[in-house]
Amino acid sequence: CDGIALSGKVYDDCGVCGHDCGAGACTNGLCAGTVLGAVIPAYRWLQSDDAIYRFNCYTPGYGVSADYKLVRTPLDGGAEVLMASDNKGAGALTTDAQYVYWAVNGTPPAVMKKLHTAAANVAPTPVFEPAVLPVQMKIVGNALYWLGLDGQLYTRLLSAGIADTGSVLLDAADVKGTGTFNLHQDFVATPTTLYWVLLPAAGNQATIRS
Repeated sequence: CDGIALSGKVYDDCGVCGHDCGAGACTNGLCAGTVLGAVIPAYRWLQSDDAIYRFNCYTPGYGVSADYKLVRTPLDGGAEVLMASDNKGAGALTTDAQYVYWAVNGTPPAVMKKLHTAAANVAPTPVFEPAVLPVQMKIVGNALYWLGLDGQLYTRLLSAGIADTGSVLLDAADVKGTGTFNLHQDFVATPTTLYWVLLPAAGNQATIRS
């Protein structure tokens, strides 16, 4: 490249060759940030192919919120969309290529979905009613995995009927093993294995469990 710019107005090689800042400034090897959406607290957030989804809600002591707003922020700087809101607590949040999925507390709890392209006034579609509120969810192919508020690990097929509440993969004792597990800590799902982090009962060395 023509030369790596740490600062100044060489936009196409900012910090490393080929790192293009577009019309933005390059400062200390970093492109200037771009404001995409409103400044709101995010209890859960994730990125799809073209947007960021955020739960705007207050969770005292990492408990369950009293209400929520689910906001979609396009990565191209387009207008934000209020995808859903309710006077119920929010739980897990995940996406696939077509939909955003989220869990809502209640009697019983529910998992909802909505097309990425849906307008604000389009009502979400119920997917199923789990036994307890999912606090983390992952999709792998046609399988949905979630950690419940009871500490258990569950699964079901996305294509299953609304009456399928899921089945337990691991109970709470097996999930935490001999360590301490934080329900609000995310887990990783691959086509063959699930991974999560445990804090030790003593000391400061965490372990990865699968």
